Amino acid sequence: MNILNLITDKDRLEFSENYNYQTNFALSSLFPSRKSKNLKVDVTRLVENGSLPVMAQFHALDTEARIGDRTNYRQIEFEKLMIKEKLNQTERIHELLGNNADKQEVIDFIYDDMGNLTSRVLTRAELANNQVMATGKLEINENNFKTVVDYGYPTANNVSFTAWADPAHDIVADLNAVLAKAKAKGKVITRALTSGKIVSYMVNNTGIKQFFKDAGVLVTEKKVLQWVYENFGIAFVANDDVYKTSANDATVHRFYPENKITFFGGNGSLGAGLYGVTPEELALTKGVTSRGNVTITQWETPDPVATWTKATALYLPVVSDIEGLFIATVSKSA
Repeated sequence: MNILNLITDKDRLEFSENYNYQTNFALSSLFPSRKSKNLKVDVTRLVENGSLPVMAQFHALDTEARIGDRTNYRQIEFEKLMIKEKLNQTERIHELLGNNADKQEVIDFIYDDMGNLTSRVLTRAELANNQVMATGKLEINENNFKTVVDYGYPTANNVSFTAWADPAHDIVADLNAVLAKAKAKGKVITRALTSGKIVSYMVNNTGIKQFFKDAGVLVTEKKVLQWVYENFGIAFVANDDVYKTSANDATVHRFYPENKITFFGGNGSLGAGLYGVTPEELALTKGVTSRGNVTITQWETPDPVATWTKATALYLPVVSDIEGLFIATVSKSA
């Protein structure tokens, strides 16, 4: 059975275009997906101090003009923000289905792999979103590739909270302090991304619980978060989602760190999850941009004989107002 001929390029493009990219990831609403052919144009705006005016120089009459330069965006060109993964389907199909598998079984199996590969690419994109929220930058060190996308996050916006695990610690004062810090910079904090553990510190905090004492009500997470919103104007959301780096690995990793709080403003998105046009897509569509964010391709290798399926995307989370983030690191003790 020739696996490569079971699904055409058109089928793969239709799969990519019709795939449901509406994920249940925690940050999908903060970084809504958008596809742009002008990725480099968008990226140049993210270079540190890239929006500042550049000075030309005075010249003597009858002298040659100085040669200017352009903003350096090569460190975040297409190849360097590419997410991709492939599976050897020949080996897997023979192992799982056997040599007597009928045509539809094989086709269904391939589509399952295509969906799994696409999901893995989207998972890495979501991790990138969380990395930006937790650090103010995108630092990549995997698969022998290292780079840092510097959005120009001001380190002066970093905050340190200590001893939150101690119920007697004054968490109220810390929240007031970060609100004042933002206000001094002309920013308004309305939301906070954190972990369930940090929320539990607030629920168990003596200073916060005393505001419920006279009401005689049971102090719950929902009531505490509502109280924080009503008194500080901050809507807290805990992201405890996890992922794996291998399908057969039982080890799980957090998308968002357990000891962080990212304060920010607004009530909608923070920017966009910007997808680009992959080289594979350009080859399949002869330069016509499709509607899919992830490109599926298949090919054969003669030695060893194998059929491969690959999912590829170009992705970058874009933050509209990086200076509006205030990132706190929370320690258990002083």
